[in-house]
Amino acid sequence: MPLKERIQQDVKEALKAGDASRVEVLRSLVSVISNKEIASGEREVGLSEEIIFGVLKSEAKKRAEARDLFLKGNREELADKEAKELEIIKTYLPEEMDTGEVQKIVDREIELLRESGNDISFGDAMKAVMKQLQGKADAKKVSEMVREKIGGK
Repeated sequence: MPLKERIQQDVKEALKAGDASRVEVLRSLVSVISNKEIASGEREVGLSEEIIFGVLKSEAKKRAEARDLFLKGNREELADKEAKELEIIKTYLPEEMDTGEVQKIVDREIELLRESGNDISFGDAMKAVMKQLQGKADAKKVSEMVREKIGGK
């Protein structure tokens, strides 16, 4: 079942179960996906799963950042709300790879770039690594690994 349809189905199930907070989060996801379809002119055919995953990752990132800001501001109740929303969104995202696996991919891709004989820029290295990871790792952590491997260039 396509991801958007799965989320819409889960909205119905959450409504039946009386889970208001889950309904709110899922409806907001459907809304964001629909807005992206309209903005990109893809309303009739829909978005690809890859683009929808990107939208969901963006929404997850927003929740994580908001949670962190609320924690810094000593607003525990709001931080908890954001954390719960983040957990709901994460159920629709692919599981992230562990750090060891990500490091192996970073090492391999940078070695391949070095074998090509050209100077390695941070952007080229990130592009090659993220192409292999395809959203299965946190870009911030990956960028730290890449910077460390190529010497901060």
